[in-house]
Amino acid sequence: MVSFIDTRRRERRGTVAMPGAIRHNVTCRSNVSVGDLSARGCRILTRDEGIAVGTSVFVRLNELAPLRATVRWRGEG
Repeated sequence: MVSFIDTRRRERRGTVAMPGAIRHNVTCRSNVSVGDLSARGCRILTRDEGIAVGTSVFVRLNELAPLRATVRWRGEG
């Protein structure tokens, strides 16, 4: 089930909790948890602290093809 949260974004994001993976650089791959999903973005929880704002990454959700994305912000930790 997906519920929607109220934000100031252009699109509403559905609250989800699903496994995923991101790849940055050529060889760095991390398993992640994906949340707050919309057609234009998502929130990714990861323990990989080496991903800076502006980094280009590939995000994979379930068995779908990877999508290119750019890190727009990051929280502490």
